[in-house]
Amino acid sequence: MDIAEEPLEWGRRHNLAALSRSERARVQLARSDVLDFDGPRVDLIAALNFSYWIFETRDRMRAYFRRARKALTADGLLFLDAYGGSDCHEEKEYAREEDGFTFLWDQVAYDPISGRMRCAIHFEFPDGSRLRNAFRYQWRFWSLPELREILAEAGFRRTAVLWEGADENGEGNGVFEEVIEGSADETWIAYLVSEP
Repeated sequence: MDIAEEPLEWGRRHNLAALSRSERARVQLARSDVLDFDGPRVDLIAALNFSYWIFETRDRMRAYFRRARKALTADGLLFLDAYGGSDCHEEKEYAREEDGFTFLWDQVAYDPISGRMRCAIHFEFPDGSRLRNAFRYQWRFWSLPELREILAEAGFRRTAVLWEGADENGEGNGVFEEVIEGSADETWIAYLVSEP
């Protein structure tokens, strides 16, 4: 589901086209505001890339979580990603070398009173060229305690936190395990898995 046609069309071309006819028959793409959608109940809702952070007030976030809970089957799951750490409240840019380019995460602005922030992704290439603002985001920064409280208020009976482990250099290793306490890292990634 998306509110815009462009990402749905991209998914049709790059993902659905690779599926068999029977697999495609089980996929329903919907262009709709998530708060208005009234489709069939599903087993899994995944709100990734921090997309649900567009809901900048507690009331709107609770409304989204209630809508998601209503859309899930009795044994379904809501799967959310989150990030945080002391570095996340600073206005600065982070660079990460990838195969053939540099990925730049730019925390353009952060307001500690409202929690609103603007971020962007840029790319740099070996020939010296740069693609600025390939992606831009404006959202509210939500903490894990806030999100877990709002999920409970929306009726989710349990929310597990899956925390990323670290490699020998202290960098994220891509392995996530359920925890009840996290570490006060400068940056971290976690997943929230909620049961209706």
